[in-house]
Amino acid sequence: MIEFKNFFIDYTKTEFNCPYCQKQYNDKELKYLDKCNKNKTWRTRISCECKEFFYLAIDYSGQPFTYKK
Repeated sequence: MIEFKNFFIDYTKTEFNCPYCQKQYNDKELKYLDKCNKNKTWRTRISCECKEFFYLAIDYSGQPFTYKK
């Protein structure tokens, strides 16, 4: 978080890795994070190039994390 005199700028980490092959994703357009925000469980399923599925979720502080099911 960056603090200025009268306001704050808060940004979310938009880089995450596939837990299987460690391919790095950069969600600058917030495509995956928007999917998480729309879902009631705060997670979304992602299909990686390694042909495996993994989940991206948002923790209590608003930071994304990935996990295998």
